[in-house]
Amino acid sequence: RVEQHKVEITVVNDSNAIELISVNWLGSAVEPGTYGVILRVDMRDNYIDSMSGVILELDLPQGFLSALDNTSRVKVASASPELIQAAQQVTPQNIPALISMIRSMATSPSPQQYSRGDTITFLLPLNVLVNSTGTYWASGKISYIDSWGCRREYSIELPMIVLGSTRYIDVELTGSLSVKSRYTNMTLTLRNIGSSPAYNVYLTIRPSQNAPILIATPSTIYIDKLDAGSKTSIPVTFAFNPMGYQSVMGATTVINYGVVPLTISISYKDANGYSHSYDTSITVALEPFIDIVVRDLKAEASDGSVEISGTLINYGSATAYRVEVKAYVGNASSSSFVGDMDPGAQTAFRIDLEGVSGIGDIAKISVGYYNIFNEYDHRELNVSIVKLPPKTEEEVTQETPASHYGLVIVIVVVVFLILVGLLVYRLYKSHMRKLRSEAAVQ
Repeated sequence: RVEQHKVEITVVNDSNAIELISVNWLGSAVEPGTYGVILRVDMRDNYIDSMSGVILELDLPQGFLSALDNTSRVKVASASPELIQAAQQVTPQNIPALISMIRSMATSPSPQQYSRGDTITFLLPLNVLVNSTGTYWASGKISYIDSWGCRREYSIELPMIVLGSTRYIDVELTGSLSVKSRYTNMTLTLRNIGSSPAYNVYLTIRPSQNAPILIATPSTIYIDKLDAGSKTSIPVTFAFNPMGYQSVMGATTVINYGVVPLTISISYKDANGYSHSYDTSITVALEPFIDIVVRDLKAEASDGSVEISGTLINYGSATAYRVEVKAYVGNASSSSFVGDMDPGAQTAFRIDLEGVSGIGDIAKISVGYYNIFNEYDHRELNVSIVKLPPKTEEEVTQETPASHYGLVIVIVVVVFLILVGLLVYRLYKSHMRKLRSEAAVQ
């Protein structure tokens, strides 16, 4: 007996056996002239039942070299689970450590078995020495051992996209770098040193000390996009804090002048979406200065006299010596000596001017002082005079029963004291006579 059956034999094309999923750089976008970067290649086994000893061989395009042996041909085995886990946590700082792991596992690759649907990952350490950004193509092959023990090869082409990166964002403070007043305006200039735009740039200016001497406004700056090689300028105002101090060698010392360091924190995203952040610093020279401000200043006039009062506050960083306030109203003038004023100190003053004729609406105030070099300086300001109604004579108050009652109490107290005095005197005289009589008897 003979039976006939149809047997379907499927012949597949090896060109579709392995599918390219993604090709991307780890840790950071790359730019021309970058050494020691890692290219990750992910592929999928579509219908090969068993793959082992998978090796990727690539002929690199011009300008690309292997970071392992500095040749234009790279040959790596599929990445082990340990390498893949390390690659998922890679940063620009630990890329050299990952390249060392790849180099050590290249001499003793661990056998990896792949079946249908598995993802195959390759990590290629490269040096990118091209002259411009763009897309470059590498051709090569994937070789493996199938379930029958046969060696098979698969041709492949990989795109290697160089988008460029931002090497560094330079921060420069332009304008006068010396602070000589409470508020100083400066310009902060940012420049993108790289070959690709920086996106979502955040810049934070913060003092290096806990009790800052200089406070920046605004302290946080956001820039949506900073093109490669471009500059952007941002106005920044620095405010002096008279209560601030600096710590030197662990000891807290009140220093209100000198070189003040400021820390600038920068964070941004590159063209591949990786986040980067770092800190830099700038220094600003804070020179000793005196800034005396008059608060609560008022002037009142009544019956030819003027009373002027207010409060002096030294918002500067140096002591003002021999501070004196002078007032001028009409043909009269007077002054009030305040004395020395330390940074952050405040004191009240009052000036009385009598016999002023021709009182106008404005009084002139002059605040004079000497600095540490015995140089005289002053500032002038005007204050409006508030004219009060003239004072009237107080009417003589009529006597009331309450006042009579108080007078009676006073009289009673006086009489009582007189009686007590007479009684004490009589007792004293009687005692003296008794003493004299006893002395005569003896």
